[in-house]
Amino acid sequence: MHRISIEPESLLAEIVGGVELRVNSFHHQANAQPAPGFWITAHAADGVPEAIESLQHRFVLGVQWHPELMIETSEPMQRLFDAFVKACR
Repeated sequence: MHRISIEPESLLAEIVGGVELRVNSFHHQANAQPAPGFWITAHAADGVPEAIESLQHRFVLGVQWHPELMIETSEPMQRLFDAFVKACR
């Protein structure tokens, strides 16, 4: 587990209700440079990107951790899934 910093104007910050979050990253690769139309909306303290969002679409949000493994112990992770389901409706 480690802390990430979230961009204040991001969809992720709106969903989780803040600009800091503890996550459980297991990755060995990361997105160094987003494709055109995307922006990195969260970083770990070491600079590794932890979330990416589309600048052009209503709900395109990717995270670099495993919220499904934290859903029972973290309200922000439950809100992340709730937001996804709501966007799909």
